[in-house]
Amino acid sequence: MPDAYIVGVGCTIFGKRPGSDFKALTREVYLELLSDAGLSDGAQIEQGWFGNCGMGTWGQRNIRGQVCFTPLVRDGLFPERVGMINVEGGCATASMAFQGALRDVLSGHTQLSLAIGVEKTFVPNDPARTLEIFEGGIDQCDPEEWQAYYRHAGEAAGKPFDPGAEGGTLFIHDLLSHDTGIGECRLRDDGRKEGRKKRRKEGRKVGRKDGRTTCCSLASNPAPVTASKS
Repeated sequence: MPDAYIVGVGCTIFGKRPGSDFKALTREVYLELLSDAGLSDGAQIEQGWFGNCGMGTWGQRNIRGQVCFTPLVRDGLFPERVGMINVEGGCATASMAFQGALRDVLSGHTQLSLAIGVEKTFVPNDPARTLEIFEGGIDQCDPEEWQAYYRHAGEAAGKPFDPGAEGGTLFIHDLLSHDTGIGECRLRDDGRKEGRKKRRKEGRKVGRKDGRTTCCSLASNPAPVTASKS
């Protein structure tokens, strides 16, 4: 089995970037990757793996990687007719894309393979659409499956799983709502959101009376890597 190496990496600034769409973020991080790898273009890339979970919220439910890379192909920065495999696995999406590129190289299928993930989870003035992305990470076809699981785990932990109860639930409050300083927000009864750090700075109570506190990473943050063999 040949050795495999990461020959280039890139990452955008992590933050809320409502003015940058998926194509712009893809271009930004892809060009950074080429620079880091010492490549003028991606002509040597033989396979691409594109990780994304949330583009469906913006209306692009299929061929996500193809859509984002079409402008790069048109500009001669990415080779035409190279396969682009779209992957989605919730929080494991990036690992799946990387694993695909790694296996391409280790199997001898390619000399150079690309793994890239592009995500936007912040929708200005529309927190319901942000939640839609995260709700897609649980079983919507048969919600009783995961609800039964959490009820059982809650009983075992001595704190029942009851999302609407005063004081929240075991999983939201005790496990997810620690103040990370980067992504925590509270969804208020009027549908607005506000960060705990902001409320604390203003001397306002950092309570969780509505029972709907959540911890979200609100960001647009793609990061690609390329893998090659010796």
